[in-house]
Formats: sequence, structure tokens, C-alpha cells
Amino acid sequence: MATEAIKFIQANKQHPFYLNYWAFSVHGPYDSKKALIERYKQKAATLPNDSPQRNALYAAMMQCLDDAVGRVVQAIDDAGIADRTIIVFFSDNGGVHWAHPEYYKGKTEWGDTPITSNLPLRGGKATIYEGGTREPASSSGRA
Repeated sequence: MATEAIKFIQANKQHPFYLNYWAFSVHGPYDSKKALIERYKQKAATLPNDSPQRNALYAAMMQCLDDAVGRVVQAIDDAGIADRTIIVFFSDNGGVHWAHPEYYKGKTEWGDTPITSNLPLRGGKATIYEGGTREPASSSGRA
């Protein structure tokens, strides 16, 4: 998706445009680059077993998202349009916080840790609690 967004930026940098970039990097099916999973497994091993943020697979997925967004922002800089670009980064809901056995089949890198935690908020994706409805957001306006 980032590669396609970058192509669009390069092709349209001469005139105003709207780009809606939906990142699927942190959605199911849950998988990521094996080297990143191993890197975060090592980090997770140093955390307490009750730490809610120790899922190596999800950490690897988050790094892929971060890397992709970084590539898109770099493409905006490289295109020379950063001074007339607004970037809004927003999530659609809280993270998956449940540990349903069906999701763990064949996922040895997942272990028994829910994919993420919304603590200290209650609930998460698909709930009406704050963990599912309160959203982190940031924006960067370079106007």
C-alpha cells in the first residue's frame, strides 16, 4: 500500500490532491516478517509474563506500519510538497484485546498473549467500552 501511495504522490505532486492511505499492516491475518518477529520475541522475553504489551508478532506488525508510514512521509518530503501538505494519522478503533483460541492456531510466535492491550481502558475492538471507541490520533500540518 505504501508503494502505491508513493507512486501516486510522485505522479500528482504538481497539483493539489487528496490521498487516503488505509494501512492494513496491523489487521488480520496476523503475520509479519520473520526476522522482526524474532527480534521482538527477544525483547518480549525480557518483560514480565503479566505485561500486556509483550506480543512479538504484533510488535513486528507495528514496526512494518511505522516503516511504511515513514516511507510515505519521506516521499512527501522528496517531492518537495511538505510545506503544502497536511497529514492526519488516525485509527479506526481500539486494538484486539481478547485471546480467542481460534486466532492462535498455528501461531507459535503469538504464544498465549492477546494481540494487544488497551489498558488502562476497558475493552477494545468491537466493544462499546472506551478501549474500543477512544482513539489515538495525531496530525502534522506543515502549512
